[in-house]
Amino acid sequence: MQLPGSVPLAVAVLALTAISAGARPFILSPASPACAPLPAGAIGWWPGNGIPNNSLGGLATVPYGGLTYQAGAVGSSMAFDGTTAWLELPFTAAINFEPSAAFTIESWVRADGVGGAETGYRAILVKCPLSGLWDWGLYVTPDNRFMAGCQSGHAVTSSTVALPGQWNHVAVTYDAGYWTLFVNGVVEATASGPSILMSDGSAALARKGVGPWFNDFFQGAIDECALYARALDSTEIAAIHSAGAAGKCEFATAAKASTWGALKTAYR
Repeated sequence: MQLPGSVPLAVAVLALTAISAGARPFILSPASPACAPLPAGAIGWWPGNGIPNNSLGGLATVPYGGLTYQAGAVGSSMAFDGTTAWLELPFTAAINFEPSAAFTIESWVRADGVGGAETGYRAILVKCPLSGLWDWGLYVTPDNRFMAGCQSGHAVTSSTVALPGQWNHVAVTYDAGYWTLFVNGVVEATASGPSILMSDGSAALARKGVGPWFNDFFQGAIDECALYARALDSTEIAAIHSAGAAGKCEFATAAKASTWGALKTAYR
């Protein structure tokens, strides 16, 4: 039996089950692109769906300033004014990666305007303590390129220019001192070293952690930002980019991804 639009009955059953379990509403559409399974190892995922919470629980978040929400790359996104708005991820051991460890930051980013008033750099997701010496992070540079690194040095910088109003999917992986920067699913830069630092500092979206000076506020929008305690591979990152507006699956297993992909999210 098929529902209108040739959507299998099993898909509709899954949809109703998900709604009853508290998932966000959606509509059926067989033409919808498939969402990408949320890769293993995720410790934080901030979809920007009208609330600043981490969808995975665990890591707390604290919003500051004029954080608002607007149309994003996937549903709605978090919009930052470049002067007061940011989102703190208070310190936990889970984000205090050792230099010999691995992690990934990936997000849809729309960088508006020009460089920040203080240094020209705009923080996407950065961990920095009160000393101001940043442990690790992902930035937009004064010349509107994506850059990742740490206090010890700028490790990788994109060739892609972040044009105002344009969405780009950006990801950086770190694995025991080896950095790889992806823009829109493609590797744009790699580097060996520098190694990240460790501290008791918080991380933050749209600000240089909790550093006391050079706040490096971000102006624009951040959507579907996620942090992983491992280095994602190129196939996983390309899949997230290719999913486009379908985003990452709320059901995070690959086995459910093809069925969930038949369901178009009305709002995420």
